[in-house]
Amino acid sequence: MKPEENLNTEAQRSQSAAEKGGIFPNSEIHTEFLRFLLVGGLQTALSYGIFLLLHLFLPYAIAYSIAYGCGIIISYFLNVLFVFREKVSLASFLRFPLVYLVQYLLGLALLWLFIDRLGLAPALAMLSVIAITVPVTFLASRFLLKKSC
Repeated sequence: MKPEENLNTEAQRSQSAAEKGGIFPNSEIHTEFLRFLLVGGLQTALSYGIFLLLHLFLPYAIAYSIAYGCGIIISYFLNVLFVFREKVSLASFLRFPLVYLVQYLLGLALLWLFIDRLGLAPALAMLSVIAITVPVTFLASRFLLKKSC
């Protein structure tokens, strides 16, 4: 096989994998990412419900803080058990909030870049931040929680 034919075959395989798997061509990662999106929706709904319940008798800042902390805990267990199918451990539980710290700092930096430097409207900037931070959060979660990574 000529070198240029080999390159063409490699490019076709890469393109084919990307078409099948989207952002994450590996089928295991693709499946985990879909479960991650489902868990994220469930965790968001549960955190919102906790906030609404707590806000009935607590100031909003306290209700939000408790709901946010509960959201991290809920997210940890759902991600470990359902998304990545790993065993719960104290070490991974204690490391997991780092994912939220990375997500927060990256989101804040991207908002600054998109709004203050590039002049995007805040609503569009936030959508862009979500589109970027969701896959990053998935990869950070996977790195911290999955034993085989």
